[in-house]
This record gives sequence, structure tokens and C-alpha cells, in this order.
Amino acid sequence: MGVAFALVLITGMGWYSKISDQQRQIKRYQQEVAEAADFEKRGLYQKAGENYKEALGIKKEEAIYEKMMDAYEKAYEEKEDRYKEYMEAAEMAQAAYPENPHFALAISRLYIQKNDYANAFYFLDKAKKAGSKDKTFQKEYQKMLYSFKTLYGDYNSYYPLSNGFYGVKNKEGAGYIPADGESSNSLKQEFVGPIGEKGYRLLRKDGKTILMDKNEVTQGVFSNKNPEDIGYYAEDRIPIKEEGEYSYYNALGDRLFGGFSEASRFQKGKAVVKKAKRVFFIDSEGKEVELKYTVKDEKGKAKKDENGKKIEQERKFEAVQINPDYSFIAQGCILAKEDGAYHIYNENWEQISDFSADEVDGIGKDGIFAFSKKGKWGFANLKGEVVLEPKYKAAKSFSEGLAGVMEDDYWGFINLKGEMVITPQFFGVDYFNKKGVCIVETTPEVYQFIKRNIVKKEIFTEDSKDASKEEKGKEKETKPEETTEAETEPMTEAATEAPTEGTEAASAAPAEGGEAAPEAAPEAPVEGGETAAAAPAEGGEAPPAEGGAPAAG
Repeated sequence: MGVAFALVLITGMGWYSKISDQQRQIKRYQQEVAEAADFEKRGLYQKAGENYKEALGIKKEEAIYEKMMDAYEKAYEEKEDRYKEYMEAAEMAQAAYPENPHFALAISRLYIQKNDYANAFYFLDKAKKAGSKDKTFQKEYQKMLYSFKTLYGDYNSYYPLSNGFYGVKNKEGAGYIPADGESSNSLKQEFVGPIGEKGYRLLRKDGKTILMDKNEVTQGVFSNKNPEDIGYYAEDRIPIKEEGEYSYYNALGDRLFGGFSEASRFQKGKAVVKKAKRVFFIDSEGKEVELKYTVKDEKGKAKKDENGKKIEQERKFEAVQINPDYSFIAQGCILAKEDGAYHIYNENWEQISDFSADEVDGIGKDGIFAFSKKGKWGFANLKGEVVLEPKYKAAKSFSEGLAGVMEDDYWGFINLKGEMVITPQFFGVDYFNKKGVCIVETTPEVYQFIKRNIVKKEIFTEDSKDASKEEKGKEKETKPEETTEAETEPMTEAATEAPTEGTEAASAAPAEGGEAAPEAAPEAPVEGGETAAAAPAEGGEAPPAEGGAPAAG
């Protein structure tokens, strides 16, 4: 009986002690909060922040985190050497309430002040995934996602990206710039062409015009001293324009055939050319190729004649659109003009869907291309389905989730929702690449590289959306990298100095023009970018969108 009574007494004393501890903690908590509030009134913001932090060590409340953040922000505004304390408080608050937009914005802005855009976006993205719906936060998130900086260097002409490098030229000379838009190499060559298959490219070096491979081994010597345009080397053929006409050469520098006003690269044994206002395909020997397709019935079955033989007809194109990668076939599709309108065809020359357009831009990796009807530009996929209705003055096809569009004579960029995410401010634009880089015309006939501060993989199709849901379940809580994998075969340092040549190119790309746009501040994150219909070449002419000028009607 006595033992039982002792146990009850000890237990009761334990509960009393526990309750007393809790009461002491509550009292201390209230004191810390009250002192912090008093310090704030006195303008002692650093001390107020420390007291709020002590209070949060006792009891976590979102409202007190808000007060702590406010105190540290004011302390930081007074003295910037309190950055570390403010950052620690912001990280502490964001970890406790990741969905709170104010905490995410605070920590993001602190990282931006250190030019750390990867971490700045990481915390915004974390808050978004946690369900933050605040309008100010959403606007800041969008602004950060599409912010960019202007890279050092300006050029008078350029060749679009091919096999990981841009060909550029300015007063200093010509050379190659890698996909990230940054290079310490000087431009030492007289001219350069686009980098083709196996890293082959035509350039003029030490008074000689040569075809060089990626290891800087000379494959051929050419007689051409100052070509007007250089095409894309493929399948042992390269188109070169001199005195207004294209001719094809082999890797050794031998002229094989020519006399064309426009000429593409070779692809799958064919090239598209234009001669005497007629567009047609040729084989590797320069002979015209017939484009025959099988006529099918409404059920998709081949029609047959009375002898049971499949009925075939020949295509006669008025124009064939060249794509940003210099090809005329992309993702198994060809954009070509027949009977006055552009349609989508497969590699068997069969028309896909009833899609038609007055003009088109080339097919990029996203598979969503720009087209025009009645003077307005919109976007369609390769099934012929309209993705965004025509409403723009001019447009470029989507690449890495962004497309250049023209409004009020300036070019900007939209996302796949049709939202203007980089404000119109350029005279011309090219296409964004995997590195988040795009070349734009910042002032008339002056081209610069812009680079997104954040490179995030965009979702292009419903299938990829479903796949992304599965991937999200596997995501680790790690900060995303700012860049993606390289797009190209490696080249030696000296190879990147190879000369580039500006050239002209006929293309169905939208025209550029208008008044001077404001110049983007170097290294500062801005919201702009322009897309070039076909990259302009020297003298303001557009360089070849393909391994030569695209065949157009």
C-alpha cells in the first residue's frame, strides 16, 4: 500500500514538473516575442530578429517567421554586411514553410544579388511545387524563369547553330562560337561556313580555302577565294555560291555540278535546288529525281489500276522549306508548297492531313512550326493541328519551348501557352538552343548572344507531360543545374577559331524591321529576345538557313 502510494506521488510530481516546464517555455516564448517587438519599435532590427529566432526555437509559428523575416530585412537594408544573417533567417523560414511566397521571394532575391540564379530559381520552384498561388510570386517566378543576360561580343553576320557551333564574323575576322555563346578565342579567319557532318567545315586560313575536319586535318583545298555563301557539308557534297550561282563540290575540292540559284544540303541521297524559277530534287550526281507517291483511298489503302498495279503520281513542288538545322526532312516530315499552298508531307511524299498555309518557317526540335495565313502568323504541330491561332506580324518556329514573334516591329519570345515571356525589343532573332542561348539582332545589323539565366526543360506534348509525372515521383531534393548537356561533338580549341563567312539565303522566314529597339544591358537579367527567320548575313542579308539557300518558289 505504501509502495503504491509512493509511485502515485512520484508520477504526480513528474506530471507537475512537466506542466511547469511547459508553462515556463510558454512564458519565455511570450517574453522573447514581446522583447523582439519592443526592439523593432526602437529600430533595433538585428536584436529583434535574434529574439524572434529564439522564440521560434521554442514554438514554430508562421506569423512569427514573418516578423523575424521583416526584422532581418530591415536590418539588412540598414547595413549590407548583415547578408549572412538575413540569408540564414530566410533559409530557416523557407524550410519550415516552403509554400510561403514571401519567404521564397526573399531568399531568391538574396541569391540574385550574388548573381546566383540557379539557387534563386531553385527556391522559387520549390515554393511553386509546394503549392504557392500568390500572384506576385507567380509573376516573379515567370520573370526569373525567362530572364537572360547579354553576352560579351557583337557580330556583323552569323551562321545558325550547326553541330554545336555558330559561325560568326565581325571587323576582327571570322570564327566559331560554341553553343553556350561564350568563347575566349579571337576571330582569326577570313571566312567560315557552317559545321557539317563529321565536323567538316569550309574556311579560309592563311590564304587558302580548305575543308577541315574536327581534328583540324585538311580534307581538301578549294579554288573559291571569296564565296557569297557556304552550305552545309553532308554526304561528300557541299554547296558553294559564287557569282550568283551555287555549285556542289566534293570533300577534295572538285566542282561536280551546279548552275543553281538556290541549293540545299544533301540528305538521304537528295538535295533540293532551284534553277530557272523551277524547284526540284537532285541525286548525288546532279540528276533530277522524280518524287512519286502512291495514291490511296479514303481508308488509306493503295489504289490499283485495272491490272492490279499501284497507282502512282508525281509531286511537283513550288518551294521546299529548309529547317533551322539545315535539313529539309525533320522528324519524318517535309514542309513544301504545292498548288499555291504549303502542306506537310512524309518521306514517301504523301500529304499529312489537310493542313495548308501561305508561308511556313522550318521545323525545329520541338516539332511546332510557325505558319502564316492571310498575313498573320500562328503555330501548328506535325499532325497539322493548329496549336496557336495566327495573330502575329511574323513568327519563328518553337525551339526549347520558346518561339520568336514580332509585335509592333520588334521581336520577342512567347512560350507554348502563347504568353509573351520575353518582351519585344529586338530587330531580329534566331532560335534558342539547349544551353539557353540565342543570337539576336540588338541594333540594325549587329548581332549578340543572349543567355537565359535559368535553363529548365519545357514540356512539349501530352505524352511528355505524362512521362514527366512519373519522373516527378523519382525526383530527388537536389538543386537543378543551370545548363543541359552539350549539343555537339567536341572540337579542339584551335578548331573553334576557324573562319566564318556571312552569306545570303532565300527563305520563307518572316521579315525583320522597325525602329531601333532598346539595347539590353550586358550581364543584367532582362526579359527579351528576338528570333531570326534566317540568320542575317553580311550587309544585312539573311544567311542560308540550310547548307545553301532554301529552295523557294
